[in-house]
Formats: sequence, structure tokens, C-alpha cells
Amino acid sequence: MANSINVPKLGMQLTKHQSQLTQLEYSVALNANIAAVDGSVMTITNEPSNLLCSRFKPNYNVIGVLPINIEKKAIFFLTSPQGDSEIGVINNVTFTDSADREIYCKDCNKPLLEDTPLELQTPVELCTYTTIISDNCLNFSIDFPISATYRITQDGLTIFFASKNNHFRYLNLFDIPRVQVGFDSENCNLPLYSNQLDCNALKIVPDYSIPCTEVVDVISGGNLQAGVYQFTAAYAEDIFQNNTTSRVAITDYFPVNNPTPIVDNSVARVEINYTVDKAIKFTLNNVDTDFNYLSLVVLKTVDNITTPYLIGAFPITSNTFTYTYTGNNNDDEIAIPIDTIFRRRAVYTSARGVTEANNFLFWYDLEEQRPLNLQQFVSKIPLKWRTIEQNEDFYSNPISNNFVSYLRDEVVPFGIEFQFLNGYATATFPFVGREPNQTDLEEIPNSDPNYLPTDTSCTPTERKYRWQFYNTATEIGDAPCQRTFSIFDKFTNKCSINPYKEGKFSYVESTLNYPNNPETWGDLCGKPIRHFKFPDNCISPIIDNADNTPNKIYPIGISVDPEDVKQALQDAVSQGYITEEEKKQIVSYRIKRGNRVGNKSIVAKGIITDILQSQAYTVSANGDNLPLPGEFIYFPNYGFNDVSNPDPYLTNLFPFQTTGRYTFQSPETTFNNPLLPTEVKTEFIYGGTAQGRFSEVEKSSKYVLLDSGAYLAANLLGGAEAVADIIIAASSATPTDYPFTTALAIAQIVATDYPSYTQDWLNIIKNLGVPYNPAIYYTAVGTYNKYCCIDPVNQFQQKIENSTYLQPGNISLYENNNLVRINNWNRESSVYIRTQNDIYNLCSIPDDNSKQDFNCTLDRDEPTRDIKQNYVSLKNYVPDQYGTIDQIEWIDTGYCGTIDWNNTQENCDIIFGGDTYLSRFAYKKKFQFFTTDRVNGNINDDVTYKQLANVATVNYYFNNINLNSVVGGISVIDDFRVIWDEPDVNLMCDGNPNSMYHSGKALMYNYSIPYFIVESGYNLNYIYAENDLAKNFYPRIKDVPYWTQQFRVPISEDNYYFYNNTYSKQNKENPYYILKDNFEQAKEDQRRIHQNRAIYSSQNDWLTYSANDYYDFPLNDGRLIGMKGIEQQSVLVTQENSSSVFNAFVTVNTSLTTAQITTGDIFAAKPRQYYKTDLGFAGATQQPIISTPYGHFYVDTQNPAIMQLGGDSLKDITADTKNKTVKQWFINNLPFNITKDFPEIDGILLNNPYKDFGITLGWDNKFKRLFITKKDYSLKPEYQGLITYTNGQFTLDNTPISVANLAYFCDKSWTIAYTPLLDQFVSFYSFKPNYYISNENYFSTGYADGLWNHLLTEKSYQVFNGVKEDFLIDYATTNKLNNNTLQSISYRADFRRFQGNQDWATINDKTFNQALVYTQNQTTGILNLIVKQPNNVQQNYKYISGIVNNDATDILVANIENNWRFNTFKDISLDNNQPILMYFNPDVKQLNQKAISYVPKYFSNSLRNNYFSIRLINSEHTNYNILLYFNNTQQQNSPI
Repeated sequence: MANSINVPKLGMQLTKHQSQLTQLEYSVALNANIAAVDGSVMTITNEPSNLLCSRFKPNYNVIGVLPINIEKKAIFFLTSPQGDSEIGVINNVTFTDSADREIYCKDCNKPLLEDTPLELQTPVELCTYTTIISDNCLNFSIDFPISATYRITQDGLTIFFASKNNHFRYLNLFDIPRVQVGFDSENCNLPLYSNQLDCNALKIVPDYSIPCTEVVDVISGGNLQAGVYQFTAAYAEDIFQNNTTSRVAITDYFPVNNPTPIVDNSVARVEINYTVDKAIKFTLNNVDTDFNYLSLVVLKTVDNITTPYLIGAFPITSNTFTYTYTGNNNDDEIAIPIDTIFRRRAVYTSARGVTEANNFLFWYDLEEQRPLNLQQFVSKIPLKWRTIEQNEDFYSNPISNNFVSYLRDEVVPFGIEFQFLNGYATATFPFVGREPNQTDLEEIPNSDPNYLPTDTSCTPTERKYRWQFYNTATEIGDAPCQRTFSIFDKFTNKCSINPYKEGKFSYVESTLNYPNNPETWGDLCGKPIRHFKFPDNCISPIIDNADNTPNKIYPIGISVDPEDVKQALQDAVSQGYITEEEKKQIVSYRIKRGNRVGNKSIVAKGIITDILQSQAYTVSANGDNLPLPGEFIYFPNYGFNDVSNPDPYLTNLFPFQTTGRYTFQSPETTFNNPLLPTEVKTEFIYGGTAQGRFSEVEKSSKYVLLDSGAYLAANLLGGAEAVADIIIAASSATPTDYPFTTALAIAQIVATDYPSYTQDWLNIIKNLGVPYNPAIYYTAVGTYNKYCCIDPVNQFQQKIENSTYLQPGNISLYENNNLVRINNWNRESSVYIRTQNDIYNLCSIPDDNSKQDFNCTLDRDEPTRDIKQNYVSLKNYVPDQYGTIDQIEWIDTGYCGTIDWNNTQENCDIIFGGDTYLSRFAYKKKFQFFTTDRVNGNINDDVTYKQLANVATVNYYFNNINLNSVVGGISVIDDFRVIWDEPDVNLMCDGNPNSMYHSGKALMYNYSIPYFIVESGYNLNYIYAENDLAKNFYPRIKDVPYWTQQFRVPISEDNYYFYNNTYSKQNKENPYYILKDNFEQAKEDQRRIHQNRAIYSSQNDWLTYSANDYYDFPLNDGRLIGMKGIEQQSVLVTQENSSSVFNAFVTVNTSLTTAQITTGDIFAAKPRQYYKTDLGFAGATQQPIISTPYGHFYVDTQNPAIMQLGGDSLKDITADTKNKTVKQWFINNLPFNITKDFPEIDGILLNNPYKDFGITLGWDNKFKRLFITKKDYSLKPEYQGLITYTNGQFTLDNTPISVANLAYFCDKSWTIAYTPLLDQFVSFYSFKPNYYISNENYFSTGYADGLWNHLLTEKSYQVFNGVKEDFLIDYATTNKLNNNTLQSISYRADFRRFQGNQDWATINDKTFNQALVYTQNQTTGILNLIVKQPNNVQQNYKYISGIVNNDATDILVANIENNWRFNTFKDISLDNNQPILMYFNPDVKQLNQKAISYVPKYFSNSLRNNYFSIRLINSEHTNYNILLYFNNTQQQNSPI
């Protein structure tokens, strides 16, 4: 007889052959532990029962739980199938067992009366579940479990929670936000709130309205640098960090407004950096009052450099916020990076998980707002042009920058960007111009006056349609409604913007096509791109026809009917492009326009002046002008452009005939030198009046100009004196001298004395004369205030054959190999153009008659004269203007469009934001009649003006000849000049003929200043002067005669303008994006899913997220499964193929020490990465990560493993070791069974233990056990192929089937426990909860119906959720290496009845009630163990051979000195090749009923084997703690 001792307490050896089990090992256990509940001994024991903590609301399911151990409570997230959602709390419970009641009786031994077994009691709740908040807007769903974490601050407990179907959110349990319903007028107008939860306020970035920033006034009292200013803001809140509270922006900054210029050009200056005594008042409308603060930022652009400054954060008190920015607090402003303002954070709509580490909050497995494709619907939104009426100085008001016009006759793309409540902005969708009508497509013959040939070397497609030559826009009529703005008009003293006219755009199409993407462009696929061409000035003029100035101007913009926008979005819903929810999220829109820079078809607009033709001359030896046959000189007409009347000042001009040559003046070509284009178009004919004045040329030499009378008198008097000398000479001659001597004397007198006498008399006459200044000049200012258009039957556009920038001087050009000489000496700079044909200028405007005759009066206003010039545009034909649709650079117009889904909206707004100002431009046209003057000259200089004509022959001149000979000589007397022989003089207003002196005037210069309203990218109200004379301009200097005096500003000085391009700054900063040509919604919907992305907050500020604070974990490592903050300020990241530990800080070296700092890139440092192999060892497929004192555990079901990370080491606790053999079982049972029949159920669907599938982990801190529960099902074989799975639902014949319906599915769930103390798996358990909650001395398990607490009682065992379960232990005798016959089984097992935590009584008449003995081919079947009664012979006889039942055999078990023994063993197996035991469930093998028969046999075999497997089962007694110490099996050697 041999004994085999077993002490099973080392751990389950699930896949170790039983013949190999050692004495300390056991193969399997159910509902067991290896430590007594009082901790007194380490041995196998049964698991204490759980007690009902609390039920939840009926029909509610927990989908997330957040233990708050520091506050000894847990937060629960629940939902119902009806969509009800709530958050509740259960506080931890303190529970103490009550002692059994003692029975008092006279003749008894005062026994204790045991409680009714727990399974027979009605469960009583030990805890109270309290609803924190219940509201359907929480939108919880059983399909999307919730991950949560928490933070405790001075403001209380705040929870942060995430699920895949909701925004990630937070809730301060002490400050639950409610929906505001109004204000309490009787209590200081304090807000009134309903009981309804404000779910929007729960979002980390809540839905919010985007304010519109608008400058409303520029006032005195500030200290602003000259430049332009833009403003933006973001919502802000008080954030506690680094022991201080600061106001931090928690949203993106809103779009900036259009630039507001600050300039003072009243003072001439060279520098552009100066301060102005101005302040800017602006408002933010539509402010969301759910936020507490606005963080204001100013963007200062000075000298074309833009810098944002944080002004500060200010309380929100209403939905309109007004602020006056003075610049007085510059020292308090903080410069911030510009990308902080314009960087846009991704808008995430959900996260699957959340965790925290080192005071950072991490959200992971993110879904971004899906990009919407609304192009087909935007394409159908019609646009109109619309104008407003304003006074001509409108753009001198800085506020007018809100209304910058568009350039007429120019093509501009427009687009729309929709804005969501969650801050998401869609792509910019281009609007589509109108379709052509029959008129647009009329073919234009080359005989048409406005037909222009196409340079096919540049453009393969020749123009032929009307829309390519004519502007086909139309005016509909008066613009509807009137909207009032806060803008002051000094002429009308009104504050209004007056809508004027509206109409349809001209048709225009590109030679490039829309992308061939039907999903985006629909019927427009592959068709020409259509933008918007504004009407020209004949359809919508820039000015009115005023009788006098100031004119009215008509800035032009566009209108978009908000009802059309809403209908487009509704159509998108109807056609399934967006959901109704997405539509309602769209609450505003912004209008964008294409940037014309680099895309202009119109280069400049301005006025042209004819170039005249003159005969070329040379000067002969005697000073005469000799014509050069066949040679001509061209020169720009002077004055304005009078070509219809004879020139009063020049002769020898060819009679005027147009030469096709012109000069062109515009701001664009004056301030800049753009590449000159190829076409010119007359927009209209400008008309007006000129007011002129003749003035003396100051400091010009004075002259006494002797007229013919003086010469006659001098000759007569000199002759008389000479005659007298002759008489004297003759009378005094001697006879001997006479006649020869007398004749000689007379000849001498005639030759010498007579001229001298005449000169003397001229000197006398000259001395009697008064010197005067004969030099005058003419100045005129011509104000253009009328227009007329050329009849379209006449030519209004031309090809430009030659063009150049014309500088002052004599210029030589070659045209068609012919030399062209242009006299532009001392003229203004301009653009020279030569057209194919003459430019037509006939219309109702009176002809120019501005060349004024001198009326002999100086310094008075001359009668006004008519002026007339063509207002033209220099253009290019750009058939592919703006390029492909994705090459458009979009610029924000500054317009904020709102969408009101509840009310009809008026179409009143006019959208500006263009690049064109309407303002007056003046330039100085100058002409010098002679090539020299005598201003500030030496008084001894002479001049022969007749020979010094600048152009042609000057009609009015004088000559001053200096002859030093006696005859015809000149004497200089008293610093003025006296002319000897009568010079050639022709002066205006020269008095009476034959007078002694000339008194007339000679015109030296002509100055004319055209002053006209022009369309320009420069705001001409802001040009400035560098000084008050030469580098000045009209009308800054209004006294033109004073300004143009030659000694002050020489005529050689060109026009000077100084303009800070900052004032033309466009609103380019606001970001945008466009849809790709190959956009596919399905693919983009997938791209928005960032399964491997995590974002993280600022440190200590869990509500602030920077755009760059995200990290995409490598896809090579598989999908991101879970993240958890662990010790040492680290983050454990699990992916399918690897696990990594990142530090939540970056270490940098400083000059002093090594510091730990948080940065914008937490994940930049290389992580600790564990055991990454091709097979993905050390990865995870299940989200739960549980942290314990023994490390962190997580599960991989794909490459079956349960990983333990401790310190720097990582191990698979399922790996086989010397003392543990379990791996194969986990290989078989960690993968999900459901995927065998439904492989489409992916990893995340297998991560929801709250519903059907998933792994959940729990920690038993008292006994140091890790619980792993797997929720799993398999399809019954008979339903394979019949039940399908679609969109998360199982169906049979289109009928939904629950996976928990065991008629169709098998429950393959299991729970197992692991203890790191022994590195062993302890037992399986009958409870299979959806989740665990760990506490200090107990743990809880949660189910659909409630929460149950474990380890709180020592008086009940094996009862879970009110149901009695089996406790079993399965071990094997030591392998004897030869067959033995089993004789008896003995074991030591205490049944303890506890009275308190440490006191118990051993119950001697209770033991295991069942046993099972088996080998690989024999078994006793279930043995019901009947406790043997002492001295009961009848009982012994009854059970001597056992009593066979249908499902078990009853045998006696005897307690012999506290050892239990039974010895009745009969083999009931059938020899049918059936396994004795099988896995019907994953955890414990069960007896295979097909392999046994309880039918009594005539002869039964004993059990023979080299080892025996023994299973002890307690399925009856639940009031006792069972401790199994050892087993002793007696075996007798069995002969072979």
C-alpha cells in the first residue's frame, strides 16, 4: 500500500499533463483562492460571496465607471435602450458581518443559529446610487463605452470622459452647468437657469458662436503707430496652473477683421514710423455669453510687417463687446507668434480614451470633424453685384476699409466657407458664375469695331464670342433694403451705407476646366471654370454725373442671399451629402475672394493724353529755325487735352490728327512699374472744368525792353547830334584841308560818333524806362466730375502695339524699325502707348477747350474751361485667369454671414472686401515753352528765346542780344539790360505799337493738374509728402501758383508721391483650405479617423490645447489600443504590435543645470519600447490597462498574452515557466470565439465588455490578485450561415438577435485570477462582470443590474449575485510510473464558520459534497459525498457499495480525526472513444455524459492507473470558509 500526498496551493497548471503535476500543483480550480480570508494560512480556499452594493435604475446599463478612490466613491455612466443617459455616484461602503444569534435554552449548550444561506436571502443594498445628472443630451450608448479620468482642484472634483460617439467632455460635479433661460429682472438681472443640463458646456471645446469683429469708429485720444490694425479674439477662461490663476484662450482665435488704417498725412515727413493721436473703437457681435472672458489680440502692421499683440482678457457681460484700442498701454501688451493666431486646431468630434500623466491630459483614438463636400450645392447659389452710394471722400474715413470695392470689368473668383458651432470651418467652396445666354454666345466678326485678334502663340483658343469682347453684365434695378452702419460722412452728416443698384455679372469662362470629379463638381465636371466678371463703368459707373463736386461714388460689392445658402444646405441634406445634425451645426459662413495679385487682367486704370506731332527743326547760322524735311517730333499734349482748337502759344504744329500715341497716367503705373499689358479699353469719357490762372514767374530777370519808338528816337537824336558835328567840322576846316580833310572828318563822324550818339540816346531812353518781368506762367486745376460712354457701335478698345515707361527727356523709340523721337523734356513721367488704331473719344461730353488765352491780367481766376479725357484701362487678355481651381489664393472679405434656421432672413447685406478704392488722383502736367529760363540767373546773361523753343515755334518770346561792339552793342547800366539794335520780340498784351517800351508777357510754363476719381489698389487719401514743396502734391498743397513758382519747385521736378503699401494690406491671414481634385467622401471619412493619434493639454490646464500638441503613433506598430499614465511621470502606450513608455516631459540642458520642462512635443523623445518583433509580442488588443503595486497589466488577444510592465521589465504572465504551465490554454482562449464566425467584428468592437465582447481587468488589493474577465460568445453550429452581422447587429431572417440569447449563441466568457506573489493563476470564477472597481480591502464587480461588492463578508462563500456556485479543486496524485489500484482518498479540509473577522468555529459535519475521480480512460462519475454518521450501522450498510443515481453515485465520506476519507470507486466509463472530460465552457472541463453510464453493472472495474485525478466539489455549503490543506491517496500496486 502506497500513499500519495498532495498540498495543492502553487497554482493552476492549465495545460500541464496531469501525470506531470507536482504535489503543490493543481490543474484547475473554480471560485478558489490560495489564502484564507483572515490571512492566517496560504492554502486553497473557497471565494467569499459578493454582496449587493446597489441596483441601478431599471433598464439602465453601465457603460463606464470611474473610481475616485481618494474620495471613496465611484462615478457611473449609464444609458438605456431608449436613449436615456445619466451620470451617478456610489460612495464606498463600510460593512461588518453580524454574529450568529445564540440560542438560549435550559437544557442545551447554547448553540449559535446560523443565518439563512445568502443564496436564499433577498439581496439587500448596502450602498446608495445617486443620480448626479440625467439628460438625454449626454447621448450615451451601450455601443460606445466610456473612458474617464478625474482631477481634484480647489474648484472641486472634475471628471473628464470620452466615448467614440461624443465629443470629449468634462463635468465639475460641484458646478453642473444648466441651460440659461433668461434674466431675473427683479434681482440685478442675474441669469436664470432651468434644470436642463447644458451639454454644450460639458465639451472640452464647447460649441460656440463665432463673433464678428467690426471697427465702428476711429477717434482722437490714442497713441497709435501709423499702419493698419486688425483685431481678433478667442474665448478664455480662468485656468489655475503653477499656483496661479491666469486667463487662457481655450478656443481658436476668430477670423480677423479687415485692416483699419491709421495715418496722418497732414504733415510732410520722410519717416513712416510715427505715432498718431488716434484710437480705434471696435465691436464683437454675436458673443457667446456662456464663456467668461474674451482674449483680445491686435495685429499691428507697420511698414508691411505684421505682429500680433495680446491686449488682455476681458469679462463678457453681453453678446456685444465693445473696446476702444488706444495703444496707450503698449508696455502691457505681449507680442505673440503670429501662428498662434492663425493656426487652426483640428476639430475632433470624439475620442475613445482619456488618461492623465504629469498633469497633462491625453485623449486618444480620435475622430476629426469629417470634411464636407458641399461643392455641388454651392455651385447653384447665385450671386449678384450690388453697389452703394457714397460721397467721393468716403475712403478717407478709416472705417471705410470695411467697404473696399472691386474693380469694374475685372474677373474675380468668390467662394464660401461654412462655420460650425464646434469651431470647424469647411473647405472654401468656389461659387460658380452664371451660365451663358444667347447674347453671350453671339459670334463677333472681325469687322466688329471692338474685335481684337488673339495672339494664338500665347493662347491657342481665338476669341470669337461677344462675352470675350464686350462686358455682358446687366443692371437689374435698385438694390433692396437699406442697412445702417456706424460710419460718419462729413458731407451729409449721416451715418449710413446706402444700397444703390444691383445686377447680374458678365458671363466669363476660363480655358481651363473644373476637375473631372463628379462627386465634387457634378455636371460641371470637365467644363470651363466660370468666375465672376464685374460690370464695366458703362453698366455700373464709379461716379455720378454731377454738376459740381463733390461727386457721388459707387463702390461695388456682391450679394449672397442667405435663403439661397440655407436652401443649398437643405439640398445637401436631402441628397445625403450631410446629415440634418451637421446642417444645424452650420450657423455662419464667410465669403472669400480670389487674390488678384499675379492674376490681373486689368493692370491699371487712368486717363490718357494725346501725343501731338511737330515739324523737326534745326537752327541756322543766323539763328533762324529751319525745318528738317520728313522729320517729326512727338510730344505729349500740354494742358489737359485740348486738341480741337488752335494752340494759342505754338505754331508750326501739324494740324491735329490722332497719331495712335498717348501718354497714360494712373496710380498703379505711378507708384509702381507693373509689366505693361497688351490692350487698352476706354471705360468712359471723363469731362469736367478747369480753373486756371496766369502768374508772374517770380525771381525771373527783369528787363527794359525798348520798343521801336525808342530806337527811332535814339536814331533821330543821335543823327541830329552827328549832323551838328558835321557842320562844326565843315565850318572849322581850312581851305587847304577842304575838301579832302572835311570829307574825312564827316566820314569819321558818321562811322563813329553817330552810333555812339545813338547809343548814348538809347542809354538815356533806357535810363528813363522802368524794368519789368515779362515772364509769366499758367496753372490750372481740372476737376473731372462727369462721364459719358462711347456708343458700343464705335470702337472702345484697342490692341497696344508698343508701350514703355516714359521718363523726362528726349526719348528715342523704334516702332516697326522706324525711329520715333519723343520730346518729353522736363515733362512728367508717364506711360507711353501706341495703339493699333486711334482711340475714339466722341460722346456727349463737350470738347476740351482748356488752352487758355492770356487776357492781360495776372493773378485772377480765368473763366472755367471744359476738359475732356478718356478714362481707360490697360488690360491683358487672360483666358486662363487664376489658373486651375486649386490655384486660387483665397482672401477673406471680412464678411460674417449668419444662418438662422428658424426665421426667414432678408437679403440686405453687401459684401465688400475687395482691393479697389475709389478716390481722386491728381498729377502735375507741366510744359516748358523754352529750353531755358532766367529764374535766379545771372543778370548779365542774355537770351534768344526765339531760338530756344522747346517744341515747334513759340508764338510769344523776346530776345536779348549782347553785342560788345560799338555798333549794335549793348551797355549794362544799373544792373538791367538795354537792347541796341531792335531785337525780335513778340509778347502778349504788349501795349501800343511804336511805343518807347515793350510791356508784354511771354508764357514760360504751363502747369495743368487733372484731378479725377480713379479705381486703384492704392487708397489715394493716404499718400503723403516728404516735404512741403518739390516732394508734395495736389491737393495737399492747394495754392498751385505758389507751389509751381520756378524758384520754389523747378519745372524739372517730376511728380512725387509717397505711399505706405501697408495701407493697401489685404486680409490674407485668415486660413483656408480647399478640397483636393480627387476628393472622395468615403476616403476622407476614413482619413478623419485618427486611431493612432493622441492630443494632450497644456500642463496643469486640461482645457487648453495647442494646434501642434498631438502625436501620431507609428502605424507599423499597429492600432493604438490604450494609454495610461503610470509612475515616474510617464505614459504607457499599448499598440497592437508593441508597447512603449513615453516621458511626459522633455529633458533639456541649460547653462546652469538640467531642467525638466513641458514642451509642445512630449512624444519627441525616444520611448522605452518593449519586445517589438515581427509577431507583435508585447502589443495589446484590449484597451484596459490596470495599475497595481506589482506593475501594469494589459491584454493582447490577437497574439495571446497578458503583459505585466514593472519598472523597466515587461513579461508575459501567461508564458510557461518552470513552475507554471498555462500558455496553451491562453492561446486557445484569449482570442475571441465570435470572430471565427464573424471575422468582420474588428478589435474595437471586441473592446466593449459593457455590452457583449471585451476584456475587463480588476485588482484585488487584499489578496493581491489580478482578475481577468473575458466576455465572449460563439455561434451555435446549427445557425452558422443563417445569422448575419451588419452595423453592429446580429440578425436572423431580418430579425435582430441578441448575442446573449443562448438559443443561438454559446456563452464563452470566463474569469481567471492571477497572483503576482506566486506568478501563478489561482482559479477560475463563476462571476463574469462587465467591469471591476478596486478598493483598498475589497473590490466590486458590475453588471447590467447592479454593483456587487466582494470580500466584505466572512460568513458566505461561493454565492455570486445571489446565486450559489461551485467551489472545486482538481489535482492529481503523484505519478508512480506503474499502475496502481486506487484504494482510498483522504484530505484535510476545515469548514469554518466565522463570528467576526478573526474568530471562527470549525464545523466537523460539513465537507465537500461531491467528488470526481478520473484517469485518461476511467472515471467514477460524480460522487455525492454523504457524511458518515458515527455508529450508524444502517447507514454503513446502505452505502456499502454506493447508491447509483441517474447523474451521480452516493457514497459515504468519513471524518476521522479531522481528516476526511472516502473509498468507494467504481469505473462507469464507456469504452466508446469519447473523452472523459471536455471543455463545454472555456474555464473548467466537465464530465462528458456521452463517455459514461450510471446504469449499474454486474461487474465494475476498479480504477487503475499510474496517477489519478481527483476533483473535490462544494456545491452545497455556502456559509463556510473551506480550507483544503492536503490530500492523501492510498494506492495499491496493481500487477500488469
